[in-house]
Parts: sequence; structure tokens; C-alpha cells
Amino acid sequence: MAAALRDAGHSEPEFDVKRAGRLRVILWQGPAAKARLQEMGLNSRQVQLMDYVREHGRITNRAYRELTGLSDEAARREIAGLLDHGLLEQVGKGRSTAYILKK
Repeated sequence: MAAALRDAGHSEPEFDVKRAGRLRVILWQGPAAKARLQEMGLNSRQVQLMDYVREHGRITNRAYRELTGLSDEAARREIAGLLDHGLLEQVGKGRSTAYILKK
């Protein structure tokens, strides 16, 4: 796995054994992955959103607006683009709506 990730331009994974029989593998986001997002047609704000979700686990429309200074409608359009690309999925409804990485 480490060799395949390295060959694809990613950082090598970290392996963390917490308890007997339990292994955690950490896959780090690298510059090559950001380049692929840009090749998909994402703008720099959308790439920033993806970094935010990787770091924090989720994002709301409000948090995205605060992060970027976009209007509500512009933020909705950009998030919709990420949903259309299959990169994010919506959880919750109404005021509790958030977006997480697509599984």
C-alpha cells in the first residue's frame, strides 16, 4: 500500500497500533491530490473547503461563508458543485445541514 501511494504522488501512510488487534492507518492529503481537485475544475475556495472538511470532519454553509466571505447563494452553488462531483455528502436537514467527505 505504501509503495502504491508513493508512486501516485501521495505521502506514505502512518500506521498506529492502539490496542492488540486494532490498527489505525492515517492517509495524508498531499499536493498531488490538490492538483487532481483543480484538474476536476474546482476553484481554490472549493479546494480550501475540502482541506477544511478533511481536518475538521464536516462543514456547514455558514462555516464556509465565514471561511471564504461568500454570500449564502454563492456558497450553496459551490457546495452543490462538490456534491455533484461526488466529493461530499449532505447530512442533516435545514439548520442542522452539514457536509462530510463522501464515503
